Amino acid sequence: MVEVVAIRQAVKYIIVRQLKQSKIFSDSRYALMSLAWVHERRVNINQIKDNLKEYSGDIQYPANLDKVSSWIRRKRTCRSVCKDGLD
Repeated sequence: MVEVVAIRQAVKYIIVRQLKQSKIFSDSRYALMSLAWVHERRVNINQIKDNLKEYSGDIQYPANLDKVSSWIRRKRTCRSVCKDGLD
């Protein structure tokens, strides 16, 4: 649920700043997929969807509103990076 709150805050920031083109990236596939679901009971998700529909700018996120998918894989932990010698 923390990921959903972060996406909501990003959408609010974009709307308040009146940014014309924006992309929201997240490593939470579940949070992004829940935005694409037609029927959703959670208030936070529905608020995000409503804000995105009403906003006149272009915010790209993965949903069935002709937007681009912005899911990214989680980054490797420091421990695994240091193990591989990539520090």
